[in-house]
Amino acid sequence: MTMLRRAEPAGAPAAIFADTELALLERTIPALTPGQTRDLNFYLTAVARLADLVIGFEAALRPDDKTCG
Repeated sequence: MTMLRRAEPAGAPAAIFADTELALLERTIPALTPGQTRDLNFYLTAVARLADLVIGFEAALRPDDKTCG
């Protein structure tokens, strides 16, 4: 995904994500700020935020694990 963004920064999100994936990502991110578009970078940021959420949730399930932080 990152390589495609570098090679084609103005590329369409549909080049990477299926319609269902785009719909799910749109449900997990806050509303657009003025001037923001739902471009490839927008969706890649959404994936990164979702990954942080999952990692944090998994860490919360294992409070005795001290490997992170």
